[in-house]
Amino acid sequence: MDAPAFKEKGKERLPVRFHEGLNVVLGKEDGAMSIGKSSSLLALDFVFGDNTYVKSDGVKQEGHHTIFFTFRFDGKDYHFARNVGDPDAVFICDDKDDCV
Repeated sequence: MDAPAFKEKGKERLPVRFHEGLNVVLGKEDGAMSIGKSSSLLALDFVFGDNTYVKSDGVKQEGHHTIFFTFRFDGKDYHFARNVGDPDAVFICDDKDDCV
């Protein structure tokens, strides 16, 4: 999952890559900067078709942006994009770079 709106220290974060099996989302041990986990999970929920993320504080702060995501089925990657400004549309892309 990749979204240019997700930033760390003002710079775009690297894409989130999930692994086969259990994936865990953790915050920092000291509890500092305890933001981002919920937004990430809402964005993931958005990828699967929900619209709660569209009304979230993160979207209100960042404005309209696109979430890019890839699913792998039978060893083949399928690339998609969904924008919070038009949540009813899901774009199917030939490859990840074609989704821009």
